[in-house]
Amino acid sequence: MKHTNKIEFIHHETSNIRRHYVTQEDVKIMLSRLPSELWSRLKKIHFKDDARGNRTLGYTTTRGRREVTLCALPHRLSLNRAFKPRPMAKDFGALDSSQWPSLAIRRFMLYDVLLHEIGHLQIILPKNTDPRRKFADETLAQSFAGSWRKQLWSKPYEHPDPVHNPPNKKELQTLYLVDKGLLKKPTLYLSDFFERHKAEYYDALTRVRITNDIEHWLKIFLVGVSQTAADSKQTFEKIIKVRHECEQKIMTLGKRAKIGQQLLLELFSQPIMNTNQIAERINSTHQTASSLAKNFSDLGILQEDTGFKRNRRFVFSDYLNLFVDR
Repeated sequence: MKHTNKIEFIHHETSNIRRHYVTQEDVKIMLSRLPSELWSRLKKIHFKDDARGNRTLGYTTTRGRREVTLCALPHRLSLNRAFKPRPMAKDFGALDSSQWPSLAIRRFMLYDVLLHEIGHLQIILPKNTDPRRKFADETLAQSFAGSWRKQLWSKPYEHPDPVHNPPNKKELQTLYLVDKGLLKKPTLYLSDFFERHKAEYYDALTRVRITNDIEHWLKIFLVGVSQTAADSKQTFEKIIKVRHECEQKIMTLGKRAKIGQQLLLELFSQPIMNTNQIAERINSTHQTASSLAKNFSDLGILQEDTGFKRNRRFVFSDYLNLFVDR
């Protein structure tokens, strides 16, 4: 990250109701992944409280194109309105229907907003004296951002901070459960520990970069693993107990016990299903799935939560309740 040391980072005063989601270190890491000629014009990066009602997330100086500003945002918000031709919320680890997690906002600020502003630094018509024509316009800048994000995220990037990689399937499944109010905190989610200890974590990363003191960072990382694992162990023991109790109930179904065990296994990966989904998961007719769902409801394994006679939805509450208020 030697070339990034030539960039001046300027931090402006920020109100108490807003915060900067990305740090100087975050920006340096992202820039270091790009060819330096793409951002060689860049001289200054400002961190300002200048979002104008969240309408502006970042911007580039009109003349010269040598300075970029990243804006502070509220502590809780959704960025879905920021999408025009831009990518979907799930591409960054958020849902269309809810507030964005901090990690998703950080991804968006680095791998969309900042990339977009770097796109504006690209010279399109070298001989043109009008900066609006000489440099990439909005459409070209967003195309630049999308193209480079796709390239950077096309293969895993080895870094302890998940912000530099796209969200994985497990992260998105967790968000769905949180959005439905069925999960207050993930079971195995180291990012939650690092988010709560962000200051210590970034201090450790800085020490690695400046003094090569990887031992200090490793201690913090291992503490996070230890605490997360200890909590998870208790949860997994409870999961095993729930599974055993459900299996004992299913054995009372006689000939349907075998297909019942199959449904139980599917419920641990998708604990909320309608009848059509059950039929698809166990490869049966709709009638068989409906009848089995009723059996599970009578046994207390599933709970129907819509109250409707049609389009019913069943919830594996004993399993989901293990994650509430952890």
